[in-house]
Amino acid sequence: EEAGRRALPYEALDTATKDPEGWEKWGEKAVEALGSGLDKAARGRLEAALISEMEEAGDEELQYGVFKRAVAELAFRGERTDGRGLEDVRQLQVVAPALPDVVHGSSYFARGETSVLSTCTLGVPRDAAVIDDPEARARKGKESGTGDDPDLPVGSLRRLGGDALADEDEVRRVMADRVEDGEAGFLGEGKRFFLHYDFPGYATNEPGGGGRPGRREIGHGRLAEKAVEAVQPENWPYAVRITCEVTSSNGSPPLASGGG
Repeated sequence: EEAGRRALPYEALDTATKDPEGWEKWGEKAVEALGSGLDKAARGRLEAALISEMEEAGDEELQYGVFKRAVAELAFRGERTDGRGLEDVRQLQVVAPALPDVVHGSSYFARGETSVLSTCTLGVPRDAAVIDDPEARARKGKESGTGDDPDLPVGSLRRLGGDALADEDEVRRVMADRVEDGEAGFLGEGKRFFLHYDFPGYATNEPGGGGRPGRREIGHGRLAEKAVEAVQPENWPYAVRITCEVTSSNGSPPLASGGG
């Protein structure tokens, strides 16, 4: 009423309490398997054994409905699949430093069955990574108002390289000044903070892994990087590289990476 919009009729679906097909036959076994209170791997073995039994009985198409109803039944009882209550948090464990002093910093952070080993290395401002930003080049050239090539801002390495009056010492000086100012020559900004996130296959008991990271791994790493970068001190003079390797996973490894 306050928004001036007519409310649409809504009828909640009673899917949580409606017994699916096959519940009387398999429901109790599904609840016992999912609510055993064992760790993820052990619960997975119980679940796989029950699925095999259902397939042998010709009820493989009933798996989704039965297991979904079993999870709802545990919630109604105030339980979770790992044995915790609805208000219980996972056990936290933090070890710092976790590695010898050959690294600037290290930690081991565990939340339940999810654990991450992290290392931190500091560097000078010149260790910043050069990021190519063509739009920034054009924007700075247009803002200069000097009539110069807008694609090559004043003081850029490419411009100096083509200037007959420039020498190698001048090029190095401009590059050093722009890096220290948070920039990197003609290429735009210098990135000083890095969080490299690795999710190997063994973290979920799988033999796979290697090769380039996938979209999920890149996204999780960026999520953790943004969270940690936000709490960096202002005018921090160092380049920072953090590596986070997920050693085991059962939910929220980016959160554990940020905690580490």
